[in-house]
Amino acid sequence: MLVLHGLDEFGPRDLRQVDMYRSRLIREQPTVLVLAEPVVALFPEHAPNFWSWVRASTFRAILEDTLPEEDREQRLAAMREHFGFNDEELVRRALDGSLPDEPDIAEWLVLIGRGELVGRRGPGT
Repeated sequence: MLVLHGLDEFGPRDLRQVDMYRSRLIREQPTVLVLAEPVVALFPEHAPNFWSWVRASTFRAILEDTLPEEDREQRLAAMREHFGFNDEELVRRALDGSLPDEPDIAEWLVLIGRGELVGRRGPGT
């Protein structure tokens, strides 16, 4: 998995460059862009081709240490109920690569402190 961060200082000119060279980010493994919301808001205008390419798989995440404990537990309970399994099963499936590729799954892994398993494709990856 490729994780890109530190792009929060990007302005319109930088985003136009990202737009122009977006194909360089294509890879078999997941690519995660960690961006502040003000930068994300610039993409539709200044990197429209890139934005059209990634917006369907874009989601807003709340870092685990910024979410109040009560809200965190409510969110975890909702995900457990929705997917029909518990945290241990989530980790087992992440390790064997059998999880669906969904933003909620990534959020769940982060909320239980196992963010390193996001995008895992199976043993050894």
